Amino acid sequence: MKQKQRRKRQQRRKLQLRKKRKQKPRPKKNTTSAKEEDKTETKKTKTETKKAETNAYNIKLTAKDKENLYRLVQSEVGYIDEKSKMLVASVVLNRVKDKAFPDTVTGVVMQKLGSVYQFSPVKPGGRFWTCKVDDSTKKAVDKVLKNGDCSKGALYFVAKRYTTASRSSWFDRNLKWLYHHGGQDYYK
Repeated sequence: MKQKQRRKRQQRRKLQLRKKRKQKPRPKKNTTSAKEEDKTETKKTKTETKKAETNAYNIKLTAKDKENLYRLVQSEVGYIDEKSKMLVASVVLNRVKDKAFPDTVTGVVMQKLGSVYQFSPVKPGGRFWTCKVDDSTKKAVDKVLKNGDCSKGALYFVAKRYTTASRSSWFDRNLKWLYHHGGQDYYK
């Protein structure tokens, strides 16, 4: 009986993931006049230009986005080597570029599906909220922003030793395994 329920839950999750990947962002309804919109766009563009910086991913990256990326990398793999830090940063930035995920770094970092946070340190009381970002983490993230993806297009990673067998098996059943590095498996 429990196996049937587990299979049904797994099938629902697969369907949700497939639907989410296929969905395209819906256009927002326009409630302002054309002149007001032009003024607003000009103000936004000037403000965003000041706040955003260029990078190898060609995404807008505000100071808040960059800080959240630093904090996530530090809280996920701050104790591991530079390559691991670069890989986690690449996964986050690859998600920003992928239509199945939010289109900002902060959106990706804070993403929650149902009751599950996509990155466990972000949950309330998690390491993300209390960690201090060290210089080696900033250096690793900045390298990825300057040079681009070093993860072979990875969109997911899991440290199987820190999760349950049923949770980690989801990755193997639903995704393409790419490689193992620093105690983590990376998937597409």
